[in-house]
Amino acid sequence: MFSVVFLGLAALHTVVDEAPPGSLVDGVVDLPVAVTAVLCVGIAALLVSQLVELVDFRLVLLGVGSVAILYAVSLTIVDLLQGDAAEPSQSAQVALSMFWGIVALVAIVIGLVGDVRELRYGGLALLGLSVAKVFAYDLSELDSLYRVLSFIAVGIVLLVGAYAYQRVRTAGAQG
Repeated sequence: MFSVVFLGLAALHTVVDEAPPGSLVDGVVDLPVAVTAVLCVGIAALLVSQLVELVDFRLVLLGVGSVAILYAVSLTIVDLLQGDAAEPSQSAQVALSMFWGIVALVAIVIGLVGDVRELRYGGLALLGLSVAKVFAYDLSELDSLYRVLSFIAVGIVLLVGAYAYQRVRTAGAQG
């Protein structure tokens, strides 16, 4: 029980101080510190999930661990591609949208093939977040070229996802 409380406090500290959500737009002050903090929370959540007996709580901890790892990679992408404060690069946001879409697609396909409902739902949630980001942030903040690239990247992921879903459903109906 205390490990879960400590994990929650560590996650709160990480999100408030080390890697706040605004870092996905502006980058972080110190990338190694932020990524280390987020990865520590993610790995701790994955480890604690193996100690918990309640299945629903275990799934929540697995989700927290997965999201933390995804967040660490996302912070790295934004920080490395961001550019400087005088002229921030918009390619970081296109790469972030594309990364989220690809990870979502992989999760959906693995969830479909392996018949893992939680993985499918997690992939669909991430894909929805990626599409929402494209419409809410990219559409209003990026220049025309980057906006188009972002829409194309997520659109391709949606098309490939629909194709993969149809293939898996057809294979499941035959087998």
